[in-house]
Amino acid sequence: MEKDILDGVIKAEKTIQKKIDIAKYESQEEIKIVKKELEEEIRKERDRLKDLTEREIEKAKLDAEKKALEIINEADLRAKRLEEMSDEALREIILKHLVRILP
Repeated sequence: MEKDILDGVIKAEKTIQKKIDIAKYESQEEIKIVKKELEEEIRKERDRLKDLTEREIEKAKLDAEKKALEIINEADLRAKRLEEMSDEALREIILKHLVRILP
């Protein structure tokens, strides 16, 4: 009778251990799958952010070029206006500014 009980306990322990081993294996496999999925998500997000950054840099470059062109055009207009002014008018403007600068 004791032997039957002992055999039953041993059989139950082996069954439990097999179930534990199967559960461990399945857990490890699930972890591998989730890890691969997360790595793929990370890769996609990294690519998305890289593309976004490149687009934003390009936009900033275009904005800077546009602003620089506006500044150059404004400077050209001012230079043309000054070229068209008479020497006497330029002299008066310079004297007004000199008065402010010199004591």
